[in-house]
Amino acid sequence: MDNTLKYAMKLAFLNQLYGKKLITDKEYNVIKSDLMKKHKIVSEQ
Repeated sequence: MDNTLKYAMKLAFLNQLYGKKLITDKEYNVIKSDLMKKHKIVSEQ
């Protein structure tokens, strides 16, 4: 499976957890940052 697709699937799951208030803002940001590093995703700023 493509690296970007794996990242997208994990991010979608993370967004579901956050949307259902099962994780905090801080936890969301830490996990998202870790996912970006592991999958070598660069954010545009």
